[in-house]
Amino acid sequence: MKAEIVDVGALHKLLNAIGGDPADLAELIEDFNMLGPQLVDKLRQADQAGDHTAMRISAHSLKSNAREFGARTLESLCQTLEQQCQDNTVQQSEQQIMQIGDALAQARNVLAKLEIDGA
Repeated sequence: MKAEIVDVGALHKLLNAIGGDPADLAELIEDFNMLGPQLVDKLRQADQAGDHTAMRISAHSLKSNAREFGARTLESLCQTLEQQCQDNTVQQSEQQIMQIGDALAQARNVLAKLEIDGA
């Protein structure tokens, strides 16, 4: 089930890119765990304000972070919302943001339980 939520291969790729120190990866994961909920809050605030530009920017940022950590479902959900914001075709944004929040929570849960060894 973990592989469905987080692609461990992406984490190993990131680990190699940062020099192979698991402590550095753990620090990046901690940053992701702090930043992710903030970005979901920004999505909610932008949605309530009807600000599709701010929604697009937050969705893009969260998508990029999700990609780095192998959170494929989260990445896909953010990509969809980002594209809809770009195309001005946003529908059911509240539901989409709820799904993004759920996917983030699942990814954070998996990342908290993973043990990544040095490359």
